Amino acid sequence: MVSGLALVDALNPFTIAAQAYLLGTWRPMLRSITFLIGTYVTYLAGGVVLLLGWSVFLSQFMPLLASWAIPAGEILLGFGTLGFGV
Repeated sequence: MVSGLALVDALNPFTIAAQAYLLGTWRPMLRSITFLIGTYVTYLAGGVVLLLGWSVFLSQFMPLLASWAIPAGEILLGFGTLGFGV
């Protein structure tokens, strides 16, 4: 599943356009490799921050919530995304 998500993300139009531009510049391989490494490091760091940051926040915040608050929040979030989609 993760490989499929990585494949879909690799087809990001911005990265493809940026890579095509970089291949037409002076010293294209060095610039392309640097861009790919920078993109990888940025995505990895963002994923770690999202994963660990939310985990730490929720582990501190969850015991303070009432038992009905989590399902109510999920329902409200569902209606909100439904409204945004419509």
